[in-house]
Amino acid sequence: MFDVLIVGAGPAGTSAALFTAKNRKKTMVIDNEKSVTKRAWIKNYYGVKKLPALIKSKLVKTRPANLALKSSKLA
Repeated sequence: MFDVLIVGAGPAGTSAALFTAKNRKKTMVIDNEKSVTKRAWIKNYYGVKKLPALIKSKLVKTRPANLALKSSKLA
């Protein structure tokens, strides 16, 4: 069972997931993985500069589980 269910992994959904996971809520994000943001070039995404969207997608999927990871190490 999850504390929070977030529909959509766009900017708002991933921001919400990071926030809820940071606050120790068991969070599930569901998405169809067809959004335009997945294929875009994103600059300064949560403090990580010049990050291709496919990498961003993997980062978002792994980051809530490991919030201690510093974004400066990823840049």
